[in-house]
Amino acid sequence: NAMFHLAFCFEFGDGTDIDLKQAYEWYGKAAEKGDPIAMERMGYLAGMGFEGMEPDPELSFKLFLESANMGVPSSMYMVGSAYLTGTGVAADAIEAGKWLRLAADNDVPEARELLENLSAIQR
Repeated sequence: NAMFHLAFCFEFGDGTDIDLKQAYEWYGKAAEKGDPIAMERMGYLAGMGFEGMEPDPELSFKLFLESANMGVPSSMYMVGSAYLTGTGVAADAIEAGKWLRLAADNDVPEARELLENLSAIQR
């Protein structure tokens, strides 16, 4: 828990300067202990990149997928979005729908809205 909170402080500058490299490293330590939210935060950072790390959509997808498989609804949304857009993974509408439905069923409003928009387009 402390490793995650330290990473969060580095990511958002809470009580310290923002240092995304340190945030990523501390999230990694928390993720090694099985923290699925730390995996998700690593996914965000890997996707956008930061000093010393280029954006890595494939790594970002893998981290979101691992977090989603551990039950994190917002990661389910990110996995569905990645499948929908082909970001970090081959586009797959069926997988996108599966993950977006899981996220929507777990009260992620963005997933519900995206599914509604996709349904409207397909009509």
